[in-house]
Amino acid sequence: MPVGPPVEKPAPVKRVSLSGREFPPIPGRRPESTGERRRGPATGSPDFLDVGAYNSHMRIHFERTGGFAGRKVQLTLDSTSLPPSQARHLRSLLARSHFFELPIRLRAQAVGPDRFHYRITVEENERSHTVEAAEAAVPAEMRPLLDWLTRLDQAR
Repeated sequence: MPVGPPVEKPAPVKRVSLSGREFPPIPGRRPESTGERRRGPATGSPDFLDVGAYNSHMRIHFERTGGFAGRKVQLTLDSTSLPPSQARHLRSLLARSHFFELPIRLRAQAVGPDRFHYRITVEENERSHTVEAAEAAVPAEMRPLLDWLTRLDQAR
């Protein structure tokens, strides 16, 4: 016969994606490729993003127009032409931005002069998605992707 109060089982860990979508716990299974964060092994920090949904050959078309100088930036790249570390980083940036979940057009409420306009198309396997965005309408999660693609163009 047990002595003391009954021992309660701990509540299952709540799984939440970066976009805030909740997923039911799956006992005994690793999280699926949902773009959710997991704890890193050494530090316990959320330093790993599962990019399984973005794990195949990709072709990216990037264009930035506008700005004070009006310089047009165009870049087309193939994930297989990148060094493995850059290809992984690109997949991570796409997953973190939830690229395939973004609407086709992101428009700003207020339009100002000399602002950039972006157009990105990602082709992967049988799917393709294009996002056109005014600079003021770019979501914070997408900004690192745009900055990385712009730097990559400048390095070429």
